[in-house]
Amino acid sequence: MATYTSAQVNSALVRGNWRGADFTVFGTVAVASAAVGDIYQVCRVPNGYSVESVILDTDQLDSNATPTVVLEVGDSTTPGRFITGATVGQTGGVKTSDVAGSTGYIYALGSGETGQMAGGNAGSNIIQVQVTTAAATFKAGSVRVAVRMYEDPQLGGFT
Repeated sequence: MATYTSAQVNSALVRGNWRGADFTVFGTVAVASAAVGDIYQVCRVPNGYSVESVILDTDQLDSNATPTVVLEVGDSTTPGRFITGATVGQTGGVKTSDVAGSTGYIYALGSGETGQMAGGNAGSNIIQVQVTTAAATFKAGSVRVAVRMYEDPQLGGFT
């Protein structure tokens, strides 16, 4: 099991639309294996935001005539929070959120945090892709995730 981390996650910085409460974060990771349990840490969602949608976009990660790689997208608490059973890594492709209840999932503010401008809240959550079924024949490529979110007015005012 290996963990691959994007530059966006490593920077611990969430770049957002500082003039509005609705924006998208994006990250990309070049991966060198697709073994069961591999984790690709792709982007961050700041605390105080509700997730509208998640998009997984992958290159072909399994070049076998009968590919087997399966992915899920979530966070460290719930690895399949947004997308489960994604076979897009078998040929390359795009998959959107498919877990009931994941639209509108709120990453709550931490203790002592208050609502601020988009991307300005302290604390964030890493959105990650996890391999649930290994590639039959791994092929190096990249994994990309985009998360559209909005500042939840229940958790703090817009400034």
